[in-house]
Amino acid sequence: MANASKRLVLTKVHPVLEIESDPLHARYIVVNLLLNALKYSEGLVRIGVSGDRAEARVVVADDGIGVPPDDLEALFSPFFRASNVADRPGSGMGLAIVKKSANLLGARIAVESAEGAGTTVTIAFPPSVDRSRA
Repeated sequence: MANASKRLVLTKVHPVLEIESDPLHARYIVVNLLLNALKYSEGLVRIGVSGDRAEARVVVADDGIGVPPDDLEALFSPFFRASNVADRPGSGMGLAIVKKSANLLGARIAVESAEGAGTTVTIAFPPSVDRSRA
């Protein structure tokens, strides 16, 4: 499916959320998750931004091929590619770097997926970063 036929929906919650974070790592996380969602989507990708004083959450969800249950545990391993990716290009390094970046920022990652029904990835950023870890 060509990217031109895909839809991107952004939702956000007010008030404006502010976090102190390393912009390079935070940008890599969000961009990589968005590109993966577009690559594996069948047409609709949703991005949501919300949070509270405890954390800021970015949710990227697609309606794509999903991840087989047996592959979920290894999803963030270097060079791992799910068994159902077929001929879609990739090195298997993107999500490994996302996980490393999230760890450096003190962010949490949660993945929900069902094969054939899409994937939702939630990144929860803390309100501030311990600079000694980044």
